[in-house]
Amino acid sequence: MNLKALKQAQQQNSQLSSRRALTADQYYQQGLKFFEQAIAADFKDPDHLPQACQSFIQALKSNRADDRPCLMLAYLFMLLQDFDGALDYLKPVLERKPDHPQALEIKAQIQVKIQQIEALSQQQEPNQESELTEAHLAQTRQWILTAVRFSMEKALPLAVFDTAGIQDLQKQARMLHSQWQRFQTQIDALEAEFEVQELQQLILPLAGQNKRWQKLIENAETGQALTLTLQQELAQVEQVIQELNQIKSLDDLEIMEENYEALMDNAELYVEQVEKLTQSHPQPTELNSAYNALSAKIADFADNLDALASDFK
Repeated sequence: MNLKALKQAQQQNSQLSSRRALTADQYYQQGLKFFEQAIAADFKDPDHLPQACQSFIQALKSNRADDRPCLMLAYLFMLLQDFDGALDYLKPVLERKPDHPQALEIKAQIQVKIQQIEALSQQQEPNQESELTEAHLAQTRQWILTAVRFSMEKALPLAVFDTAGIQDLQKQARMLHSQWQRFQTQIDALEAEFEVQELQQLILPLAGQNKRWQKLIENAETGQALTLTLQQELAQVEQVIQELNQIKSLDDLEIMEENYEALMDNAELYVEQVEKLTQSHPQPTELNSAYNALSAKIADFADNLDALASDFK
């Protein structure tokens, strides 16, 4: 690349970065607006907090070097009692700037809240005066409603059959499960003083979401294993096709025909497995690609066998 072309590439990259930064800032300001509306409504409106979260997430996707959406997402997840999720958003900020004052402040608040929840979960002595109040009950109810709404509005991701994608699914599932556990701990603590049947009912959608995420991960792992199997089978078929050139007798041809029949039997099983996964995952690209490649290669194998059989007649 000559100097002129290099400068043009640098200029284009700078313009792209500027556009992304502008887009990120627009999403960030939009998120702040929704968050301010949530505060004004005393967090009783179920819409504003999820909208703020989605705006901050879009801002982060547009410019991952911007600390602001990370900090706001960490703060919002802390409010939702999802402390693992909050710490995950703080992590890149503290990696870039270990002494970042706002990140350290939010982290300290998270640690205090964790300690408070652990203290509430401890069994109290019979004559010890309870520190739990109606305000604790009302606040827990509100946070559960907000968390459930946010969880329900967040669509399950599309199919991923690669290791990195599955690890990301597992991470998100752990965050959701951790949030559910923390709510359950608060409910258990409140049960000693209040009727918590309503809270137990409210938290059921989170438990159901946990199961859906686990099923998603199970299917993703199955899809990854099936994709690998199809790729291995494809390599074997390619090797067998090469061996067709070395066939010199009818006995060898019969062996190859038996191999083909075995391939077709396996292919029928693969069809069932692929169709089952496709019903759960509308876009399993890697799986479909592997299956289509194997099907095409099996068809080539059949054509070569037919041609070879004609030569022996």
